[in-house]
Amino acid sequence: MEMRFKEMNNVKFFVVLILFLFLVNACSPVNFKNPFSKKERESTTGSGLRLYFSPNAPPLDKILVGKGAQFIIVVRADNWGGSDINGAELLVWDNIPGHTLEDAPSSVEFDGTIEGAQVLPERGGERRVPALNQLLLSKQVAYEENEIADGTQLNVYAELTFDYNSQFQTRLCVKREDEFDPSCSNIETITSKSLGSSAPHSPVIIDRIEKTATPLDEETFFVDLKILLRNQAGGEVLGSVGEGIKINTLSIQSDFLRVQGAEIQCSPQVVVFVNNLAELNCVINGLNTGRTSNEFPLHITYDFRYRMRIKAGPIPLEKIR
Repeated sequence: MEMRFKEMNNVKFFVVLILFLFLVNACSPVNFKNPFSKKERESTTGSGLRLYFSPNAPPLDKILVGKGAQFIIVVRADNWGGSDINGAELLVWDNIPGHTLEDAPSSVEFDGTIEGAQVLPERGGERRVPALNQLLLSKQVAYEENEIADGTQLNVYAELTFDYNSQFQTRLCVKREDEFDPSCSNIETITSKSLGSSAPHSPVIIDRIEKTATPLDEETFFVDLKILLRNQAGGEVLGSVGEGIKINTLSIQSDFLRVQGAEIQCSPQVVVFVNNLAELNCVINGLNTGRTSNEFPLHITYDFRYRMRIKAGPIPLEKIR
């Protein structure tokens, strides 16, 4: 009788334990395993453009030197932007005195083009397919023993320079004090996601626009736009296209912001990126609604020259004895 009582208590204990675990699991956030690889997850963040060496190209543990030993250097790029990059320049070099990687034979030569992402329509919106793993350069490299001093460590560098043009559009709305329109506010923050599907994927993005619209009379408004630019691709802004190299600066052209029928003044004329951020202020003094519409297309255009640089190394060089 005592044994049967213990068995019943054990059964009750396990039943209670199972119910407890079920309730805990039901009340806890579900932790689904992410079906995407790390690279695919990163490809949705909109970092603009990524330049990198392929794994083991060059090898990072050691490189053998002499007796015909060779290794490979492969440079690739991922592009999240919606436009192709044309006319880009790619340089590859090392730190070995008297040796130039430019003379090494290439099985793939860079033609200056990096394809952009595809934007495909789907139900409820659109889907962006980034152009990943684009092969830019592949070189077979060999060092001679007499080129390498004992204890030398190799560094390999790649540098990509290109021109980039960004064009976006959003809506600029204003409303009179007596007007009821829940879809419009005279004070709002416009984010990069509101500028179109390509806007968050430029190397240099408009992070946000802080808008304040003030009615001057029944038909005209004063509009203040504080704009924050962000360099998000990890490279250097070299100034506007055609101006020569001006590191970490960007000239604000007269067509940077456009609203039909409105005069826009922006300052400063040249913005400087500090910690990858730059600010400017634009004003519209006398936006005329004409009593017919309180919504206007806001066009944004800017171009820049950009440089990205990567490094592999230091890599030990080992002579074949």
